[in-house]
Amino acid sequence: MTNLYARGSDLSADAPDGQSNPDLEARVDALENLLNQLREELQNALREMQEQLNMKLDYSQLQDLEKQLLDRLQEMVADLAKKFADRSETKKALKELNRQIKNLYDMM
Repeated sequence: MTNLYARGSDLSADAPDGQSNPDLEARVDALENLLNQLREELQNALREMQEQLNMKLDYSQLQDLEKQLLDRLQEMVADLAKKFADRSETKKALKELNRQIKNLYDMM
């Protein structure tokens, strides 16, 4: 790019008769502005990609995270299983409750 600028500086916007050409100068200025804009956009895009790459997990970190999530999920399943009574225990509790209700009914 520096070569481009150096070569561009050799070129003058002077017409053959020594007068400057404002239309040519305006075009050159517009192209320089466009080039600067494109350069900034490219730098921003590259910076954003680098930031995204820095935030990504590598494979070993991903495996560790998966293991932690699976362990936590197993703990949650075990906790839920403890909260629900067994079927046989529920039947026994219902039979006992029915017996007690019958006894109360008989007492009245």
